[in-house]
Formats: sequence, C-alpha cells, structure tokens
Amino acid sequence: MPAVAQAIIDKSGKNVVLAPDIKTIKVSSYILNRPFEQVIDMMAKSNDLVATKDDNGFYYLEKNTLPKEANSSSVSNNRNSNRNKQKPASGSEGSYDVEVDNQGFLTVKANVADATDLLIEAAEKLNVNYFIYNKPENEKTSLLANKITFDDLLSHVFKGKKYTYKNQDGFYLIGEQSTEGLRSTEIIPLENRSIESVLQSLPKIFNDKVEIKEFVELNSLIASGAKSTIEELKLYIKQIDKVVPLVQIEVIIVQYNKSYDVQTGLKAGLDKLNKAQTGGVLFPTTDVNLGSSSVNSLIDAFNGLGLLKLGKVTDAFYLNLKLLENNSIIKIESTPKIATLSGHEATLSIGETNYYFEQNNRILNNNIGNGGDILQSGTWKPTEANLAVKIKPYVSADENVTLNINVEKSAFLGRAGENAPPGKATQQFESLVRVKNNEMILLGGLDELKKENSGTGVPLISRIPIIKWFFSSKKKAKGNSKLHIFIKPTIVY
Repeated sequence: MPAVAQAIIDKSGKNVVLAPDIKTIKVSSYILNRPFEQVIDMMAKSNDLVATKDDNGFYYLEKNTLPKEANSSSVSNNRNSNRNKQKPASGSEGSYDVEVDNQGFLTVKANVADATDLLIEAAEKLNVNYFIYNKPENEKTSLLANKITFDDLLSHVFKGKKYTYKNQDGFYLIGEQSTEGLRSTEIIPLENRSIESVLQSLPKIFNDKVEIKEFVELNSLIASGAKSTIEELKLYIKQIDKVVPLVQIEVIIVQYNKSYDVQTGLKAGLDKLNKAQTGGVLFPTTDVNLGSSSVNSLIDAFNGLGLLKLGKVTDAFYLNLKLLENNSIIKIESTPKIATLSGHEATLSIGETNYYFEQNNRILNNNIGNGGDILQSGTWKPTEANLAVKIKPYVSADENVTLNINVEKSAFLGRAGENAPPGKATQQFESLVRVKNNEMILLGGLDELKKENSGTGVPLISRIPIIKWFFSSKKKAKGNSKLHIFIKPTIVY
C-alpha cells in the first residue's frame, strides 16, 4: 500500500496519509480518466477502506469498520431502489417488461416508461456493468422489441436525445453527449473525391452537434462529439463520397476573314517644297506619280492631235493616278484541349496586350498669383484584347453533359493619340446547352460585316458620268469576319 500511495502523490501532487494498520496490506484497482476524489473513493471502496478529507486537503485512508451491509448500501442504492420501486401494472402507462433469453437477447415492452428505470432493469438482468454520469431526467420511451442487444436498446432509447453511451471494455458509460469520457473523436477519410468544399456541403445539424475540422494532408475530416452523431456523419460522408467525373473538352476555334477594297481616282496639286518625281507601280496595281516634266511631255503629245492646244504646267505641279484592288482570305484554326471536374469552370484565353501611358499632373505650389510648379508623373498600364472561352460542365447520371458556355471576342481599334489607350470592339455570347458524351456541337453567331463606300471630288463635276473619273477619288471596301467554335466533351472516370 505505501508504494501505491507514493505513486499517487508523485503523479497527482495530492497528499495521501495511510492509517498504521493498512500500511502492510495489498490493494488492487484500475480506474481511468476520472476526477481525483472519485478515484480515491472508488479505490477505497473496492479494497474495503474508507477515505476522508480534512480541511487542509489531506486524504486519510483507514480500514472500514462499518458492517458490510451498511457500506454496500450506498454503492447499490440505485439497484435496490430500482428493485423495490413499485412498477405500474402491465399495459398501463409507465409500465415496462424486460426478459432475457438463453442467448442474451432482450425482449422489451414499454409504454411511456421511465428510460432510466428501463435501462437499469435491462442491465441488471443481463448482468452488465454500467455507470451513469448524468441520469436522463424526465425521459420517457415506448417500444416493443424482440431479440435485441443491450447496445440496440441504448441506441434506440437515446436516439434524438442529448444522452448517449459508450462501451469501454465491457463497462457501459451513460450520460450527456458533452460529458468527458463519452465524447468520441474519429478521422473520416474520403476515398473517391477531394476534401475541397465537403465541409461547406454538410447539413447544419452536424456543425451544431459535432466539431468538424479538415485534415487536408490525409484528405479526411476530423469529427469530435457524440458517437451516435459521428456515425450518422460517417453515413452521410459515405453517400457523397463518389467518384467525380473528369470532363475533357476539345475546343476547335475557326476564324474566317474575307475582305476586298477598290480605290480609284486622279489627284493633282502643287508642291513647291518637294518637287514630285515621276514613278510608281503600273502592274498588278496602278499607283503612279507624274512630275511636272512628265505632264508637260504628255501635253505636248496631245497638242499635235487637233485644234485644242493646252498650256504647260509649273515645276511644282504633280499628278497622281491610282487604280487599286485588294482581295484577302484568312482562315485561322486552333484546337486546344482542356479538362476539368464536373461542376468546375475551365477557362481558355488567346489574345494580346497593349500598353498606354497614363499621366498625372500635381501642382506643388498653390500660389495662383505667381503660378505653381507642376510635377508630372505617369505609368504605363496594360489593356488586353482576347478571345476567351469559359466552360463549366455538369455531368448527369445518364452521362449527358450540360455545358455553361461564355465566349468573348475583343479586338483593338485605332488610338486617339500616340500614348492614348487603344479603342476596343467586343463581341460576346453566353449559352447553356446539353450534349451527349463524345458528341460535338457548333456554336456561331459572332459574324461581322463591314461595308465602306466613300470618295472625294470637285463639287458637281464629280457626279457627272465619265468626267467624274478625272475629278474625284473613290474607295469601296467590304469585309466579312466569322467565328465558329466546335466543342466536344468526353467524360473520363
């Protein structure tokens, strides 16, 4: 006994004093996770000793001199009171009957019976050890069950209540769910999906009753709380722990541009600073500049053909003749492949970035009469023009894929100034479609048609047929741009 007392003093820091007549006896006891006073009291009772505590906090252990019947009355008080309590008549309100067969199964019949009395009688008939931390107050139950275990009885009686139980090495601990020793902590691993967003999808009832944390490294949840609630949580996790399908999306982007323009006209003028020289292109396009010497030579040739005689032009005179026609067809194809999980967005972007200068002016001296010093500073800022495709797939049970598609096409226009931001033209459409697995769909609609018919000339004369060719300049242009997107989803498990 002295060795046991010494070990208790060293571990707990509490003072334990032994009576002279018990220093030579041997004791045995095993108690886990209980308050110190309860441990001393239970150890004393299990070895026929009495423990008392004085005002100074010293615990005194001595032999029990009371009759065994008196000592045991406090321990078995609940059992005796349960046996001696008058039970209501069978079938009436508050009545219950408990029977045990040869295999240890219970047959229970209760009609609005007190839950504590029912459980105590069932435990005594099964001869199981139990400890009630918190007695279920005013808890009534009604049931009729054949061949059930004591664990089944406890589970059904406490279902939906704030009470629970725990079987620890054949010893049943009963009390409120929050009681120390009844709380359970378990790691719930996920096998088929990631831990991401699982915590947010849990019903509110689990977050209220159980403390739940994510353990990302093990792709698991750590739950601490009542065992019954944790078992329900594990069942819920098992139902949602399914394989999330991977959707591989093949995107074919076809951009088609077709344009042509025609420019005709005769331009004449004077340029004293830069004397024009004869030159240019005659074929396949006609864009010729004629200097004054060439024009005078041409006039001399006409003067000899008839009565009309033309005068010579000055040295600063020039003549420009333009006959141009341009045709172009451009076809651009891109076949990227992207993959994402069902319910997650995939983004594809192809484009370019331009920069513009943003200048800030700050007045350092605010003296209006004398003027102020201006500090100029600025930064280059980027602006983007992209062909962006955003796709969010949803896979159904029949392997149809619902695609939420957003396409945006933007292009740069001209700048208002050298450092000004460029203009931007944007086309956008959004679509929600349903596609079968491995089926391709075509999305279009981003078509652009440009037409231009402009010209300059001498008033009135530029409208006279044939003559207008010599006194005007014309430009006709037409452009057609089409964008088609082919999308093919493939489900991969």
